[in-house]
Amino acid sequence: PRRDTVRLSVHDLRGRRVALLVDETLAAGRHALGWQADGLASGVYLVQIERGDQLIAPAPPETILHGGDRLHS
Repeated sequence: PRRDTVRLSVHDLRGRRVALLVDETLAAGRHALGWQADGLASGVYLVQIERGDQLIAPAPPETILHGGDRLHS
């Protein structure tokens, strides 16, 4: 299986990064993580996923968050 650098970050609607959830080299395959959005206002947040030098967009619908919810991908 191929390994690649993966970065997963959460942004508010103004484009400001509010969390960096993953920034590491991962093996190919499925991965899951949880994120508790304590301290963030309720609302819609967007996830940006990067693999190597490639920006993967748009993010899958299950990665659109509401403050206080958990992310499972």
